[in-house]
Amino acid sequence: MWPLADRVAPDNGGMRNLRLALRTLRRSPGFSAAVTLTLALGIGANTAMFRAIDHALLRPLPYPEPDRLVALHETQTGKGFRPVSLPNLLDWRAQTTTFEAVAGYMRRSFGLRRGAEPPIVIQAGMTTSDLFRVLGKAPLIGRSFTETEEIQGARVIVLTDALWARAFGRNPAVVGSTTLINDEPRVVVGVLPPDFDFAIQGDRMDAFIPLDHADYGKRVVRPLEAIARLKPGVSRDVARTELAAVGARLAQAWPEDNHLGGADLESLDDAWKGSARKPLWLLECAALLLAAIGLTNVVNLMLARALARRRDTAIRVSLGATVGQLVRESLAESLVLSAIGGALAIAAAAACLRFVPLVAARFGDSVRLSELGSIGLDASAIGVAIAGSIGAGVVCGLLSVLLSRTVWRGELVRASGAAASLRGQVRVRRALVAAQVGASLILLLSAGLFLRVFVKLATTHPGFESAQVYYFGFGLPEARYDDRRTVDFHRQLTAKLAAIPGVESVGLAWRLPLNGRNLTTSFQFEGAGLPVTEWAWVGRTFVDPGYFETLRIPLLSGRNFSWSVDLPERPGVIIVNRTFERLYGKAVGRRVQMGRNGTLVEIVGVVADAYQMSLDKPVRPQFYVPVTQAGLDGGDYMLRTARTDNALSAEVAKAVESVDSGLERIQLHKLDGWVRESLRDRRTGAALTAAFAGVALLLTAIGLYGVVAFEVEQRRHEIAVRMALGADGGAVRRMVMRQGLALVAAGTVVGGGAFAWFGGLLRSQLYGVEPYDPAAIALVAAVLIAFAAAACEGPSRRAVRTDPMRLLR
Repeated sequence: MWPLADRVAPDNGGMRNLRLALRTLRRSPGFSAAVTLTLALGIGANTAMFRAIDHALLRPLPYPEPDRLVALHETQTGKGFRPVSLPNLLDWRAQTTTFEAVAGYMRRSFGLRRGAEPPIVIQAGMTTSDLFRVLGKAPLIGRSFTETEEIQGARVIVLTDALWARAFGRNPAVVGSTTLINDEPRVVVGVLPPDFDFAIQGDRMDAFIPLDHADYGKRVVRPLEAIARLKPGVSRDVARTELAAVGARLAQAWPEDNHLGGADLESLDDAWKGSARKPLWLLECAALLLAAIGLTNVVNLMLARALARRRDTAIRVSLGATVGQLVRESLAESLVLSAIGGALAIAAAAACLRFVPLVAARFGDSVRLSELGSIGLDASAIGVAIAGSIGAGVVCGLLSVLLSRTVWRGELVRASGAAASLRGQVRVRRALVAAQVGASLILLLSAGLFLRVFVKLATTHPGFESAQVYYFGFGLPEARYDDRRTVDFHRQLTAKLAAIPGVESVGLAWRLPLNGRNLTTSFQFEGAGLPVTEWAWVGRTFVDPGYFETLRIPLLSGRNFSWSVDLPERPGVIIVNRTFERLYGKAVGRRVQMGRNGTLVEIVGVVADAYQMSLDKPVRPQFYVPVTQAGLDGGDYMLRTARTDNALSAEVAKAVESVDSGLERIQLHKLDGWVRESLRDRRTGAALTAAFAGVALLLTAIGLYGVVAFEVEQRRHEIAVRMALGADGGAVRRMVMRQGLALVAAGTVVGGGAFAWFGGLLRSQLYGVEPYDPAAIALVAAVLIAFAAAACEGPSRRAVRTDPMRLLR
């Protein structure tokens, strides 16, 4: 290979340096492998993180002129942003002049039926007519619905390209045809282009229908998210001022519905991506720390190599080798290594983007991370890897030369200078290892904190028992089910499900607990006579009589709901949780008014607290409303059973079909999987940070081993003298151990000081754990000491095995 390279390459200095670097590295495979793999780890991790951040955060929204898109919010003094009511949205649209278009939207599941086939479940965006104008996207074929159709509640639908392909085979004749949505005929008026990408609360929409003004026309009802497109040349500040003025007028005009209310806006990019920014940037900081540790290790390795070759270098300097020649040779060697490391880093980053979703899916994190496996590496990410590898090569090459400058200046030729120079190089290497220990400490502390948060949440009892509980969800077509028929349906289906062999109990709820959402309502106690603006707010959900038994939520006082007693024509009743009673006193028997236009309902029971939103949000006062009186056209059924056989799903589906054969197919899931899924973000953050910290710890241990081993080698004559004068092996081993532990102590001090600042950035990501948690610090210190001891074990053994007489001779 080398003679061929000599023949085809021009005989210039650059090619000579390249050939020399390749020959040198071929003769040192261990050194070459250590450097390239270290670079691959550091650069690969950062490339993968850059690709994820670029995909999730840096790229502009996929709509024309995305800088003109804003999210609109209602505000309440002291409580920040909140969802939007339809009447307020319509008033914003009518009374502002800075917006080109304003739209509101919400999500809902429907059943789409084609012919005699069972319906398929789709996610539909219920929107105002201006949504597509705001986004700057028009249907590929057909049209969108109009404002008149929106106001009149016209039964029309716009399909996405994905649903058009899945349900209609991309038949262009679909426009103008009629399809059944929840058993109501709707005319397909348009199909959106394939590049139309719109998600609501993380779920991509299959279709869009007009928002029904009759159902959501109350100002006090706030189900919507709102977006708008600014007019050309209008700044966000100008639009914010105008919107705030309109919000203030609405608060004065409707003081009860808009108490302490207002309006504000932010860029749509911030609204949609803001919650993901900090966790991803913190992970990128972890990846950068890992890269810094890797680069430090590479510099340390190259510096050790320069010290090992100091005599040869000194001779070359004395024979006339120039500084430029030495720098070029070092750069050529480091650039060759970095090129190989960069190629491996690209492969590592690609593998990481596919491996992380697989690991996440194994632990229930597939919902948000599944996309990472499909985005792959693009030109920008590969460019980052190439730039990173070139930069690493240049930095490592220059640093190794500059830090060993006394060698090529010829000072090693003089014996006295050699000792002083060598001590200086060792001090530099010690400082590099101490810096590695400090960076590792930051990563380990961060991983420890995230892990403690995850363990704390994972071991927090949610207030209900999810083991041996299965669930499935569906909706009832409003065209066929009024409130009375809905109650009858649920009563019949509950009885059918309870009759399945092995089923202990059956429950129904509007939403599963830990779903991240909760309805709210204002209330006052009977006879309080408070103005509406002073009513308290509580959470509210709808459940059936079997809900508490199925989830084993204890009834603390009073009674449960009843299918036979709590009928629609009977006085209204509710059950409250323990937090409500703790805040407002004894509850059973008291009556409350829910909502300004609500009737009085009696509290008939108190149950134990259960987390409704998520495990990292405290339990709030909660009303449970019986579906036996309120009805429920969609929700989740839960079955408690010890059965695990595959036949259970078929028997459940048969029970549903026996009550109504026109409903969509059901899918049975385990409730404990749902609980694990609620912790996916915490689990993923802890796992990725722990992975970075583990690799950093390994690289630090390697660096520590190299420094201690080098010092043992340089002090072998001193050790021989000590042993010849009577020092035992234990004393020598303790001396070597002290050297390594001293470096760990110095790095711990540096890293601890840096973490005092970095820990403040983590505070918003922690729950119930302080950034400077003593238990986490103690655990990390123990891990560092254990790894330091393991790294020093080999050199200490080598020192003890030294034959003093042979060395002294």
